Amino acid sequence: MDEKALAERGAQNVQTPNNLPPRPPSLIERDAEIQRVSSALLDPNIPSVSIVGDGGMRGVGKTALALETAYRLLDENAFPGGVCWLNCRDTDSDLEAVLRTLHKTFDLVPIPSPIEATRRYLASHSCLLIFDNYEAVEQSMEILAFVIGLPERTKALIVSKVDIQFRGVAIRLEAPTDSQMSTLLSFIKTDTWDASRRVVDTHPELLTPAAVQLFDQLIEDARSRGDDNAVRVFDEHRALLARCREAGIARAFAEKILGPEGLGRAEANGLTPERAVEMARTAREMPPALREVLAERANRAGNPLCGRPGNAWPAGPICGRNWRPPRRTVAVDSTFHRSFPGISGRPKKPSNATGVRITRPR
Repeated sequence: MDEKALAERGAQNVQTPNNLPPRPPSLIERDAEIQRVSSALLDPNIPSVSIVGDGGMRGVGKTALALETAYRLLDENAFPGGVCWLNCRDTDSDLEAVLRTLHKTFDLVPIPSPIEATRRYLASHSCLLIFDNYEAVEQSMEILAFVIGLPERTKALIVSKVDIQFRGVAIRLEAPTDSQMSTLLSFIKTDTWDASRRVVDTHPELLTPAAVQLFDQLIEDARSRGDDNAVRVFDEHRALLARCREAGIARAFAEKILGPEGLGRAEANGLTPERAVEMARTAREMPPALREVLAERANRAGNPLCGRPGNAWPAGPICGRNWRPPRRTVAVDSTFHRSFPGISGRPKKPSNATGVRITRPR
C-alpha cells in the first residue's frame, strides 16, 4: 500500500467515531476466521453475527478475533457511522449503560430521549456495535430487545461464551484439545532452553499456525485476569517460536542461550549455532575453578570466544572468567502459579506484596 493510501486510511479512522480498545497483536494466522466474520457483517441480509466459544484459560480468542475484525473494518471505512465497543461484563451491563456509551462514542444529544436519539442515529447511519462478554447480560430482556430491534443499517457483533439465539450467523471457535494444550505447556514449563528445544524438536506442531493461535488465546486470557507476569512468559515463548519459524530452530535457540552478540562472535569465527551452544553447555558443566583456568589460557591464546589480548571485547560468551549460565528473573503472581504450577521453577521469598521473584536458568 502506497503512502497516499495509508494517509487516506488514517484519515478515515480519525473521522469515523469509535471507542475500540487497543489493537491486539498480529493475528495473521487467523485471516480465514477474520474474513469469515467480516463477510458476514458486510452481508446486507445478515442482521447480526455471533462469535461463540468456550471461555476460561482454554479460551479460543473470541475477543481478540472480534477486535481485529473491527479494526480491519474500520480501516476499510465499512461502517462510516461509527464502531462502538460494549463490554457487557463491566461497563455496559444494563441498557442505560449501553446507551450512555453509545451517546459518548457517537456524540449524541439525548433529545427527545436517550433511546430515541440512539435509534434515530443508528437508523440513519451505517454502524457496527460489538457486544463483548454478552453472556454476562443474556438474562437482560432490555438489552435483548435493543439488539433484536436494531435498524437495518446497523450491525451487531455478539461475542459470547455461550450460544445466543439471534437471527443471523453464529461462528463457533473450537477450544484446543488436551493434547495441544499439554504439548504447549510442556514447552513452557521446562527449566532450561535446552529442554525447550527438545520439546520443539519432537513436536514440530509447535511451529504451526494452531500453536500461534493457542498462545494468542492464553495471552488474551491472562490479560483478562490482569496477570501481567503470565502475559510476559507466554509472549516470550511465543516470540521464540516465531523466531524458530523465521530463522530456524538451531539459530533461534542459540540466540536465546548465547545472546545475539555472542552467537555473532561465534559464527564470525567459524562455529555453527549448534557447535556454539554445545561449547556453552560444556563450559557450564565444568567446575568453576577449571573453567577459570581454561578461560585464562584461552584468553592468552587469543580464543575468539573468550576475548583476545588487547581487545576491548568483554569475556566471551562461552568460557570467559565471568561467564555464567544465562538466567532470567520472572515475577509471577499467585494466580499464575495456580494456573500453571511449576512453570517458572522453585518460588523464592516474595520480593513485594504482589508476587514472588523467581530465578531460573534458561
